[in-house]
Amino acid sequence: MPVLIGVATSTNTNKYLTTSLGKLSSMHSMEELPRHEPTRYYAVRNCWVDRLHASYYSTSSISGKHNDRLNFDLYVSTPLFSTAADTALSPVVAWLGTTYHEQISARSSEDEKEAAYRSFIQRAEKEYNDPQLVNFLYLTRASNSTEFDGYQASARLSPYFHRKTTVQPLILLPEFTPFEQRSGKSFQWIFLWLAIGSLGFSFMLIFPSLHLEAEQVYGQKRGRQQSLPQHDDDLKSLLGFLKPGPGHWATSFLLLANLLVFVWMLFSGVGPFSIQPAELINWGGIYGPAIEKGQLWRIITAGFVHAGVMHLINNLATLGLLGYLLEEKMGFKWLTLVYFLALVGASYTSLWWHPNTVSVGASGAIFGLTGLCISLVLRPQVQEEFRGGLLIAGILFSGISLLLGFVLPGVDNAAHLGGLTTGLLAGLVFYPLFKHKITEHPTRRMHQSKPQYVRD
Repeated sequence: MPVLIGVATSTNTNKYLTTSLGKLSSMHSMEELPRHEPTRYYAVRNCWVDRLHASYYSTSSISGKHNDRLNFDLYVSTPLFSTAADTALSPVVAWLGTTYHEQISARSSEDEKEAAYRSFIQRAEKEYNDPQLVNFLYLTRASNSTEFDGYQASARLSPYFHRKTTVQPLILLPEFTPFEQRSGKSFQWIFLWLAIGSLGFSFMLIFPSLHLEAEQVYGQKRGRQQSLPQHDDDLKSLLGFLKPGPGHWATSFLLLANLLVFVWMLFSGVGPFSIQPAELINWGGIYGPAIEKGQLWRIITAGFVHAGVMHLINNLATLGLLGYLLEEKMGFKWLTLVYFLALVGASYTSLWWHPNTVSVGASGAIFGLTGLCISLVLRPQVQEEFRGGLLIAGILFSGISLLLGFVLPGVDNAAHLGGLTTGLLAGLVFYPLFKHKITEHPTRRMHQSKPQYVRD
């Protein structure tokens, strides 16, 4: 549940953060922009849109879970000046970015595709020449997004770019909604999805066995009186979980590896919220044409690359819950083996299902852990309180996540199903080899360390 809720929360939270944080800066003319403190929003009193010297960049791509959609995208970058007289004198300090999109069936004939493309270009040209285009209320600085590379490429095709400026093109997007209304209903959606997540979390808390199991894991491995982290110790205890140690070597390593890769991406200049497909490919995402060239390492690296901060947070939260629950009983070797087998299974399933779509994230491997949970729940020999935790953390998570995955866009259900199946099969096949770890009586292990538990 956390992963797919995270997908929806990521979309809406990122939009709200990027539109709500920042002030509207007023300028008299475009000439002030290079001297102005960088901000996200600009209101320019004197601004001339030089549509006569606009440049264009078009792309086409295949999408859809069955590669059945053909996408046409047209990116237009238009020089911005203070007045019409500046077009022959002043350098271009910014470009107005506009984009146009059309989607048709990829199974259309070549003649139908050609006709659809011509019709798309005509429609885009008509919309671009609409006089209302220049009646924007303010401008938004474009950040890393799916369209950002298209705007950049379009601006570089203009003779104005080579003659008038040598810096990276600054792309500004026209906004026609009053600044005060820019967040729309995003904030309402945030509360909706947080409410759903809170409901699921509250549902888990009504099962004391899972709560007690987590407490025992944390207390037993330290051999001292220990209660669940509370109050001022919450952050300290959470950071303590990230430090590899007895009972969670593999889980902590996987959490840190995913976190450090994302931090490395941020320091390299990747945006924290909406990362472009080209950047995800550069960082090791699954992409059929690249794997066909022999880059098989992407099968593994894609599991450590995430498409945004909320995508990362939700996957880490789920990995932490399932990882700590399973590793304390099974040991780090078995958890690591099942995790990476599921990652490989998820990657190949995703590649087979949609080879021309970029896929990233740890959720496929995490679904492998849920498959392992399901295989253990089916074993009556497994400790009863352990099976109770697995039932909630595994079956509830996978069932709701898969259901939402068929409803929400941008979710790689192929990877989820591939990881789930791989983890389930691994649990069934390897069970005879690790069953002694999870079928012994719980009082035996508790007696060995003699922990004391503090409960409120």
